[in-house]
Order: sequence, then structure tokens, then C-alpha cells
Amino acid sequence: AGRARAHARLQQWDQAVADMTRALEMRPNEPSYLLARARYVEQLGESDAALADLDRIIPLAPSVEVFLVRANLRERTGDLAGALEDLNSAIAHDPENAEAFRQRGAFYERRGDMQQALSDYREAVRLAPDLAWAHLRIAQLYRQQEDLGAAEQSLSMAIALQPDDPEAYIQRAKVRLELRQLASAMSDLDEAAKINPELPEIYLTRARVNRLNGRLTAAIDDFTHTLQLDPENTSAYLARAQIYRSMERPEAALADLNALLALDPEHLDARAVRAELYLDADNYTAAIADFDVLIEQRPKVVEYYKGRASAYQALGKRALAERDFREAVALAPEETGSYIELGLFAAQRGDMDEAMRFFDQALSLGANSPRVYAARGRL
Repeated sequence: AGRARAHARLQQWDQAVADMTRALEMRPNEPSYLLARARYVEQLGESDAALADLDRIIPLAPSVEVFLVRANLRERTGDLAGALEDLNSAIAHDPENAEAFRQRGAFYERRGDMQQALSDYREAVRLAPDLAWAHLRIAQLYRQQEDLGAAEQSLSMAIALQPDDPEAYIQRAKVRLELRQLASAMSDLDEAAKINPELPEIYLTRARVNRLNGRLTAAIDDFTHTLQLDPENTSAYLARAQIYRSMERPEAALADLNALLALDPEHLDARAVRAELYLDADNYTAAIADFDVLIEQRPKVVEYYKGRASAYQALGKRALAERDFREAVALAPEETGSYIELGLFAAQRGDMDEAMRFFDQALSLGANSPRVYAARGRL
């Protein structure tokens, strides 16, 4: 048994299994030997053999540790009901065991049962208030539930327990950012940077704080720093592009969007911004190409049809433009702009009755445009 453990420390799993098997031949019902061999054979990918050893232990010496080991193995092999049964057994065996509640909470979280996960994490920290990891998970669940005050409190507890954890400061900064406590958020990010200045998330979050503060140049600098540390950070590319666009720097914005889409061609939000930039730059063919992709992937977004219609209209492709404006009306019959465009198209081809119907519809929906009155007046 001792030599088996020495082999295991060297990750020599075959030799460890062989020696522990020899030990079990001498003492067939020794729980510690069975548990050790189960761990070793699992390292060799022999899940069934590991489970067989664990099954032998339960009648001999049931313990929280064995139940938790078997629960984890059962979950990994797809036996979710068995895993939950073992987690429940661990808690029944020792209702004061914080680790058992923590692991069951993690199981529920992985399964998407956030309420039960939160309940178990709370019980874990009640039993062991120094479980910083559990406080972090509780904070994440509170944040998902939009209970930002509770999330901030849990993160503060985690920081008090582990003041050298930069991730906790970053997460609290994000919560404080959502609470619009911008100075406090910036203070948290400064603390995180003191602990580990190489974390891209620090500068990505600080850029967002600076952006909300209206410090756009500082935000750009932080997004740039993020990309220096993480050249494939698509969030930084998109946010920096949006700032460049707001600052009327379309070439820089377009460069960022092109870089982002080279990394992730399926990033539709970036493609939508680029399509609008192409429209602004009168690059209608390129805009249409982007809108084609967007409409294929998101066929219910009315703005994409209106954008493509505008591009077609600028290129003199009236039939295609009219088709897209009609699709926009079908998707958003309460919006007036497409009715106005369709009325103008109808008037241009001489269908005055249809033009009048479109203009009347726009006015009935609240359009208050001199363009509509002038066009209808000419009819």
C-alpha cells in the first residue's frame, strides 16, 4: 500500500493499481485501500472499476468523502440521478459538513437549478463562514438574479476572507459598475491591478467605467491595454469600435470591427455595427453584404431590413428596397418610417391610391413629418 501511494505521487498509475491490488489481496475489505485504488483506476479511465471499488466501501465504512467521490464520478459518467443520490447521502451522513453542501450546490448550479444551488451555498457558508469560494458563487447567483446589493455584500465577505484574490475585486467592481458606484468600482480595479496587473479583465472593466464617466480617451487606452494582454478579446474590439464611431473616427472603428470579425465571423453584433458604418460611408454594396448575413441569422430584426432597403434605395434598386420595406412593415406594423418610404415608392410608379393608403397609415400611427404632408398634398 505504501509503495502504491509512492507510485501515485509520481503519477505512475499502472504500478499504483498493481500494488494496491496486492494490498487488497492481503486485506480485501480495507476501505482506505479500496478508496485509493478507485482513485488510481479512475486516472486510467476505468470508471466502472472505480465505481465497483466505491460500491464495496459503502456497506463497510460509509463516509462523506466516499459519497462525494462517487457522486463526482457518477456525474462525470452521466449518472445524474445517482450523483444526486450520493450528494444527498453525504449530507444525511453528516448534516454539518459544509463541503457536502458546497458540492451539492455546485451540482445544482451545473444543472441550472439556481435557487437550490443558492440555498446549498448559503448553508455551506453558514456552517463554514470562511469558505471564500462559496461566497463568490453566491455573489454570482445573486447577480444573475439582479440582486446587486446582496451580490456586493457576498463579494465583500469573500474579499475579507481572501484579500489577495484579484478576481473578487474585479467581480465586485462589475457589480458596483452596474450600481453606478463608479468611484468604488475604480478603487476595486486599482486593488486588483496591484495584486496582478496582467489580468485583461481589469482593464476591460476599467474601460467601461471610464466610458460611463465620459472619459472616452481613457476608455480607449484601457481597451487597447486589454488587447495587448489578450489580442483575441472580441468585447474590447467591439466596445472600442463603438467609441471610435461616436467620436467620428470611422476608419479606426472599421479596423476594429474587421479585426473582430476575422477572429469571429459569427459575431452578429459586430457585423451590425459594421453594416451601419458602411451605410454611413456610402459603401452600399458592402453594407448589403453584411445585412444579408444578419437577416439570414436574425430574420426578425426589423432594423436590418430597413438598413438594407436604404442601401438598395441608394443604389437605385427600387424593387429590392420596396421588398425590404414591406418586410419591415410586416415585422413592425406600428413603425411609421417604412410606410412613408412605401408611399413614396408607390407615388413614383404612379399608384396614387396605394401611396395615399401608406401615407394615411403613417399619419394614423402618429407620424408628424412635413415630408408626409407634402407628399400627400402633391397627390
